[in-house]
Amino acid sequence: MVMSTVGFGMTVWSALIVVAAPKPMNIGLVETGEASRLRNKVAQGESKVPLSKTVFGITDQEMEQVKLIKKDIDNIAMKIHKRPVQVQKTSKEPDNVLGDIAYTAVQLAAIKRQLTGHGQRRRRGISLVHNRWPLGKPIPYTFDETSKRPIPTAQRDVVRAALAAWEEATCIRFQYFLPSSLPDSTYLNFTGAWDGCWSYVGMLYHTPGYPRSQPVNLDPSCFDVLLGVGRIVHEVGHALGLWHEHTRYDRDKHVVINWDAIKAGMEGNFAKQEGDNKGTPYDYGSIMHYVPTSFANTTVSSTTIEPMESVYKNSMGQRFKLAFGDIKVINAVYCADTCNGIPAPTCKNGGYQDPVKCNECKCPDGLKGSAYCAEPAPHKMDVCGWKITLTNVPEMTTIESPNSALVYQTYKEFQECNWLIQSPPGSKILFEFVPKIPTYYAMALTHYVSGLCIDYVEIKHTLDFGRTGQRFCGFYHTLTFPAIISESNQALVLFRANYPYNFSNKLGFKLHVQSVPS
Repeated sequence: MVMSTVGFGMTVWSALIVVAAPKPMNIGLVETGEASRLRNKVAQGESKVPLSKTVFGITDQEMEQVKLIKKDIDNIAMKIHKRPVQVQKTSKEPDNVLGDIAYTAVQLAAIKRQLTGHGQRRRRGISLVHNRWPLGKPIPYTFDETSKRPIPTAQRDVVRAALAAWEEATCIRFQYFLPSSLPDSTYLNFTGAWDGCWSYVGMLYHTPGYPRSQPVNLDPSCFDVLLGVGRIVHEVGHALGLWHEHTRYDRDKHVVINWDAIKAGMEGNFAKQEGDNKGTPYDYGSIMHYVPTSFANTTVSSTTIEPMESVYKNSMGQRFKLAFGDIKVINAVYCADTCNGIPAPTCKNGGYQDPVKCNECKCPDGLKGSAYCAEPAPHKMDVCGWKITLTNVPEMTTIESPNSALVYQTYKEFQECNWLIQSPPGSKILFEFVPKIPTYYAMALTHYVSGLCIDYVEIKHTLDFGRTGQRFCGFYHTLTFPAIISESNQALVLFRANYPYNFSNKLGFKLHVQSVPS
């Protein structure tokens, strides 16, 4: 298979190898009720019901089952809100779509169980496993040419860039098929036929001999200039089997769901999912995480997801880069056997054997794989970032964004810097932002009105570098950020400039770094 190299941001993504492994496993959810009986019939080939003419991806019979389960969920919502729920569906999308996920009857039944408090507290069987695509084969995909709104040619390159992002980070490969020569297997069908940006979670099973089109719907709004590639990376993540990060079973240790603030009928987007996260920590910076205001009924509150650690609010909902945890889960499920027979290198700082470059490490963002995650990753654009060793206690140094020493001398778009800081054993590291340009801007890093950082400085001060750190951005004349102290004698600081346009006030940041007694 040949894949063209395409950019995701300023990162180059390229195809590498394909690996061999067995057929998909089915060790998933405990299926109960009519949804289970329907799924069993389909799996055994007894339900010979043609697929919907509009290619929903599931049978008409299952779609009817979905409608019944959704009515039950609306009744549950009425109890949550303690008032009648009138869901006004104005957009053109299939009945099995909630938010950005299209559900099978089995998956929707699981959500119903979670909302009623009857979910199974089990540590296996996430959709990643029981809906996994076949190992050792490229995942087929095509672009729908039959709908009234096919994806335009220029936007198809954005889709390819999103696929390339997953290819560079994992052993997964995608293979394009012309609509005239589709494979006799399940394939992803990128279409703009309906409203919204949505996908199924994991591979859909289809009865042999029947159509196997699995839609990933991308209407024109999905191709935002800043977030377009990341949004599609997110939807492909669903297709590979990833649920939303905020629906993890351990989410109550990290976020608070404000149920009263959720729009009526959207509660299913916040139901916990049963499953195993392969040992990865909850990550506010996952590309699968919602923004704090997702599906908010603003007459009640603008916040539906509140992080327990408020300093991570700026990290939630980012769509610029796959998080280390996103990549690690997919590699654990799809790529566990790709390096069989090749000794794993000794990876530092939470890294693990790269499933493609088996002699290197797959590292948390900011660290270098060929250096076994013990050195900072190379800079991009202007020279910046290095390993800093503080030999005394106390001892102080300064790090700052490049090209911003003078007023109107800005940092470059797509700038990347990485600083790995170490202090003497038994000490810790203190971080404190100081004014970049006194009497002018103390910090000037591009951000959204909602607070989500576009350009940011990220401080990884915990023991786990794999988890997204605290991100800081915005335009401030006075700094009010509290000082940050590392949990050990090592920390990592990243600077990322994702905004693709230059303007005069992109002045950056300045940070004092000091070793202090524990």
